Amino acid sequence: MSTSLSMSSHESTKNSSPPGLSFCVRYTDLLNLTELNRVKNLSWDYTSDPRTIRERQGMVSLEEIFQFTPSTEGSIDGCKFPSPVSFDLLFSRNCISDNNFTVEKFYTQEFICYHIKFRDKRTFRFEDISNALNVGGMIFSLDFSEEFKTADKIKIIVVQKILPFLSKFFAPTFSRAYDYQTQEAMYSMFRISYTIIDVTKLPPPYKTKCNLNNKIPLAGICKSNCLLEKVTKEMNRVPFQSIVLDPYPLMHISFKDIKNREKRETFNKLVDFCSQKCNYQDCKNDFTMTYVFKEERSPRDRLRIQLEAPRSPQLKLEYEPKSTFHEYSIYVSSSLGIWFGLSIFSLNPFKPGFYFGTETHHHHYHLKLRSSRVVPLN
Repeated sequence: MSTSLSMSSHESTKNSSPPGLSFCVRYTDLLNLTELNRVKNLSWDYTSDPRTIRERQGMVSLEEIFQFTPSTEGSIDGCKFPSPVSFDLLFSRNCISDNNFTVEKFYTQEFICYHIKFRDKRTFRFEDISNALNVGGMIFSLDFSEEFKTADKIKIIVVQKILPFLSKFFAPTFSRAYDYQTQEAMYSMFRISYTIIDVTKLPPPYKTKCNLNNKIPLAGICKSNCLLEKVTKEMNRVPFQSIVLDPYPLMHISFKDIKNREKRETFNKLVDFCSQKCNYQDCKNDFTMTYVFKEERSPRDRLRIQLEAPRSPQLKLEYEPKSTFHEYSIYVSSSLGIWFGLSIFSLNPFKPGFYFGTETHHHHYHLKLRSSRVVPLN
């Protein structure tokens, strides 16, 4: 059965919890080359040359990426956030140890990501934050440690509940314009805003055919986990599309692997298999669109991101039946009446003179259903 798509927007008037944030940096920018060169007997230096970066991405394992990039404990050097009892700004140097934030590390594509969640359980209206003069619409801001100084290629993803399996496709990738010669970046301050999008689909027999089984994971999680299981087992590699939380002692699929015809065909077959296995749609899903505004700062300043309250209303996309069962029944009945001259009342067996394809004593006409024409009796 067919559906129609309706879109509505509204300002959220109820209290909401602060969203999470995945801060992703191209992992070759963050590798501790001093330690990596010593352990692997290499002589790498920091570079922005794309060809060199592609070559290096096929030479380190996920275990080494996790090991030689900044740890979660030392990732944040300072933070600001509104007071729990007022909208005065609080500042902390020990943002993780003071239990203000939690940080989880994962790999995806060419990035090592730091998934950051504000531990404050309180809720508030974003309208109140936007109107508070001393906060200026800020939910929280984070200063990253000196180890992030060499970060150039960045992706920032705002997420509502879980890891950004879907939201990562709606977040921009950008450059800080970091100069490895002068060791300075043009941009070190990033203001982040976002829009929440809720999607509601319909189960069979409607075209969207969404999955009502709560025991089955969301389609994005299903495909990510399927690829991770199949590629690690059959290719001894980690798929770059998946979100990977564990430091596998394996290398990820690289450009060199893709150039190899046999490996490319094997990988494509596994992608097709997982696409078929997870070929269903989620009845309810939400994701965010992330917006990044870059600002220049002094080269001496640390890399800072500031998450701000949404500037646009929340969007709701709802698939609705084009017609209800009641409307569909009326449509069918009307069609029968127009084309065949039938109605529910004419099919009443208790009505005097009732007939169906036979002559009656009251009329000298009968209905020929094959030709849909009324002809006189002989």
